[in-house]
Amino acid sequence: MTENLRRFGQRLVREDRGASLIEYCLLVALIALVCFGALTYFGGSSGNSVTNSCSEIAAATGDDPGDC
Repeated sequence: MTENLRRFGQRLVREDRGASLIEYCLLVALIALVCFGALTYFGGSSGNSVTNSCSEIAAATGDDPGDC
């Protein structure tokens, strides 16, 4: 009985390696696609946010905003 369970476990692990690699590749591709879509969607509206933040901080502290 335990020999059969051991064989079943080995077969399960052996057969799962290829599927795991494919699943990880699909997962990485999906994450990359979502990140690319988010950058495309939000890229135009957030492009100047760093510059605007720097200018606002410089104005609040009295520094020269040309350093941004």
